[in-house]
Amino acid sequence: HTLLRRLTLDLSGLPPTVEQQVLFQDNVNAHGLDRSWQTEVERLLSSPSYGERMAVHWLDLARYADTHGYHTDSHRDMWRWRDWVIDAFNSNMHFDQFTIEQLAGDLLEKPTLDQLIATGFNRNHMINFEAGALEEEYLSEYIMDRVSTTATVWLGQTIGCSRCHDHKFDPISQKEFYRFYAFFNNVDEVGIDGRAGNAHPYIEAPTKLQQHHRDDLSQSIAQHQSLIKRRLADSQSAVKQYTELVLANEVKLPGPPNDMKVGFGFDASDGNDVIPHRRNLPQGKIAGSPIYLPGKFSESLLFDGSTMVTVGNPPQLVNDFTLSMWLYPTTEDNAVLFSQAEYEDDVISTGFDVVISEGSIAIRLAESADKVRELRSQHQLKKTQWQHIVVQYS
Repeated sequence: HTLLRRLTLDLSGLPPTVEQQVLFQDNVNAHGLDRSWQTEVERLLSSPSYGERMAVHWLDLARYADTHGYHTDSHRDMWRWRDWVIDAFNSNMHFDQFTIEQLAGDLLEKPTLDQLIATGFNRNHMINFEAGALEEEYLSEYIMDRVSTTATVWLGQTIGCSRCHDHKFDPISQKEFYRFYAFFNNVDEVGIDGRAGNAHPYIEAPTKLQQHHRDDLSQSIAQHQSLIKRRLADSQSAVKQYTELVLANEVKLPGPPNDMKVGFGFDASDGNDVIPHRRNLPQGKIAGSPIYLPGKFSESLLFDGSTMVTVGNPPQLVNDFTLSMWLYPTTEDNAVLFSQAEYEDDVISTGFDVVISEGSIAIRLAESADKVRELRSQHQLKKTQWQHIVVQYS
């Protein structure tokens, strides 16, 4: 049991479980110590815990941390590099390759994502974003850290003394230190960074499972885009055929819906009176001096800020309803297009209205002057162009 405990702690960092101890004892009784020992060594070397145990020392040498170290010691994500180290030990990567990929993985021809992740060795240093810190000072500190760490790990000696001066007993001179420094002084980074996560530059580094999900999503997106493209082509063809029939007067365009509550076409206006689409609909009244201009299909009314159309005995739109109009904006000014609301000092207080707000169509619903909800279209109106506006409430 003592032998198994030492072996397991050395190769996995964990003591053996009771079940493992019993199994090892049974194997010794059945096959002898030498064979059972060899079996146990092979089991531990093939275990994921082996790479985790071996990586511990390397992570310490490489100053691994998932926080920045300075100031508030904020969070960063370096665990993808940590997992690369663990995988390298578990796959028994040769030490020369282990070295090349960490020091120059990005300089290899067509580097893989794993080889780019390996270069995280030189991004494990502390990073500062404290207000008032000098950017050039800390940019230099990061490079100094890489020089000292690389020398300690691969040269097996500290060279920190030569950062400041030559020393008669030190084989590395100050000049050689800064020659080494020059190798690391070409990273596109800044001295003050990392306030919100990793410092620049960094790359996207999905895990294999995440990449699998991304590939599935990309494939699904491509399929749906292809379907949309086909349906769009079909619809454009159908619209073209329908338009040709309309122009040839073979199809009669539908008139106003039977459940219309209010509807006007300004070609049927008489002075300040606006004639509705149907006799049973409310009549409109133009406030101000009406100016009629050519419209989308017939005549249109110019709204210049002083002109408005009021409706006598208007219906109260409470439940589901749809508003539509043809609009030809000539300015970027805000304006009220339709209102069934009350206002206090020009501020909507109850009811709803449809407005032009910051270049988009919006509907405002008010329970009180201080409780107003605004829903705004994502699309901007285009100036000097006829546009069909539809607002639907459900």
